[in-house]
Amino acid sequence: MTSVPNLRQPSNGNKNRILLLLLLLLPLLHACELFKPATGTSHKPGKEEELGDLQGPVKINPETGEFERVTSMTEPMDTAHWTVNSTEKYPPITSETTAEGSDNANAHNLNGEVQYLTLLLPFLSQQFSYADTEIPKGSERALQYYAGVKLALQDLQKDSTQLDLTVLDTKYSEEEVKHLLSFEPAVQQADLLIGTYRSANARLVADYALKNSKPFVSPFSGSSSISTDNPQYIQVNPTFRTHCDAITRYLMQRYTPDQIILVVPNKPKEIERLAVFQELRKRYLSEGDTSRFKELIISDETLDLKETNLTEQLLADRPTVFVVPSWSNETFVYAFLRKLKVASQNFAEVLVFGMPQWMEYERADFELYENLHVHLTSNYYIDPYNPNIRLFKQRFFQEFSMLPRKEAYYGYCTTLYFCRLLEKYGRGFPPHLPDEDWTNLYTSYHFRPVFEQQTTGMETAAKIQRYENSFVHILEFRDYYFQPAQ
Repeated sequence: MTSVPNLRQPSNGNKNRILLLLLLLLPLLHACELFKPATGTSHKPGKEEELGDLQGPVKINPETGEFERVTSMTEPMDTAHWTVNSTEKYPPITSETTAEGSDNANAHNLNGEVQYLTLLLPFLSQQFSYADTEIPKGSERALQYYAGVKLALQDLQKDSTQLDLTVLDTKYSEEEVKHLLSFEPAVQQADLLIGTYRSANARLVADYALKNSKPFVSPFSGSSSISTDNPQYIQVNPTFRTHCDAITRYLMQRYTPDQIILVVPNKPKEIERLAVFQELRKRYLSEGDTSRFKELIISDETLDLKETNLTEQLLADRPTVFVVPSWSNETFVYAFLRKLKVASQNFAEVLVFGMPQWMEYERADFELYENLHVHLTSNYYIDPYNPNIRLFKQRFFQEFSMLPRKEAYYGYCTTLYFCRLLEKYGRGFPPHLPDEDWTNLYTSYHFRPVFEQQTTGMETAAKIQRYENSFVHILEFRDYYFQPAQ
């Protein structure tokens, strides 16, 4: 059985506030999401230059003939009404409450132990008033993640996993996280810590996990600088380097280095990315082969790149592949794609590999994407035809009266995976991660240790920096939506 104690918030002594937030805001989130397209919120936490996630496939709207990104619903309404769910069907979570079907809140597993899990998520409960009819801006991610966790708990209960769960509100605040790490009993007792959204908060929890020998799972951050020499830190979202490696491996299996051109604008930070690809290239060359990718650094700052000659880069008898590891300047990317389409008309096939952020561009021309065979990497892909995906959506909607967003998939899959490992190995499970690959609803978990880079000739054993998911989707824009590359 799965014991689920109070969702505590002792940092300000007002635990009723977060209880009410979780009980009332899930149906309210339904009202906000079900009746309007998914859009960004006005509250945006501090953003780092890390790879983001895809927002969904793009298809033709049969009524308008226009290309549109698929969201949960496409017709906004002027008003939205919401009601509180029945307390009989959705009982409040309190210190005395157990999960449905549980006979004993202190039930133990076969080893006589209960595994303690603590989630740290930004619910922003301090912005919630009892009279509010809107959820706090920025809390949707945490609520969706928590909803996914709840479904996972139901499955774990069927597995007879003995789990004690506590959920804490980080409030997007470093000071709040420091307070929780110092004084919250549920953190000190935890066998496993999961959560935080901002990288700054993830660093705090990672340092705490290392000092106290507790595994810490970060579902969101894709930064490579969260922690060092930390075998307790587990990163679900692949880093930029891992995305680059996925592209390099895919291309080297299909093309030769002289067919591949790396393209960036003439900016120091962008140029640094070229070295990453050139270094990764060596992994896939035979011994003694010194072939390099071509490099094109564009200094042209005109809007249409009229001073840039792309024709001389193209091959007449073989495909030419352009890799553009650039995302911060949408105007540059769009100008390059338009220029390339015109230049490539009388040449062999052209392919372009870009970054996940391209899916979020407002000026994206999907005719260009289709004609140039644009490929992107992503840590997230939902196959709409997968029966397991359909079942999850139906189950999620029946439980919460709303459609799942990507955070719900994160919450469901990470909770299932890591709690099962915790049950199997105890809190010392991280070294077993490479033996526990798992393909789930939105990705595959292939966790591998990332070691510090050492200079040649060093005799000391390399230290584990973190465990990181090494799997990345390669998505191809084909038939006017992104789907797994062939």
